[in-house]
Amino acid sequence: MRKGMFLKTTAPAALTLMAVLLALLAAGCGGPSPTNVAEDFARQMNDRKFGEIYDLLANQSPVRKEISRDDFVAQYESIYPAGFRLNDFKVTEEKIEDDKKAMVLWTAIAVVPGREDEPTSRTFSMVTEDGNWKIEQ
Repeated sequence: MRKGMFLKTTAPAALTLMAVLLALLAAGCGGPSPTNVAEDFARQMNDRKFGEIYDLLANQSPVRKEISRDDFVAQYESIYPAGFRLNDFKVTEEKIEDDKKAMVLWTAIAVVPGREDEPTSRTFSMVTEDGNWKIEQ
């Protein structure tokens, strides 16, 4: 390989990689969107990570005011049996007001072992806390 050939072939690739990384960083600066939080909720439900679902709740959420994290986890473990899943999860609408409040409508198919699959839809009211979207109710 000739001297200097390495720089000619890798410089464009390095610049492209740098541009991609900068774009990813810029996109990530705003934090997750309300839709991202709703999708996290569905993933945590499917992975049975109920404590992490509790962490998605806003401090002012009625649920947080009434029940501790440990009690929430125990309650969800008894309500949602092993094998429960939210299939075909899809956010159908997201409305953001003043970057402080949002509403997310979503649909999914609730799969409960031993029962018929059931279409379900819910609405999350969301608020921002410390720059992050949280589920209010």
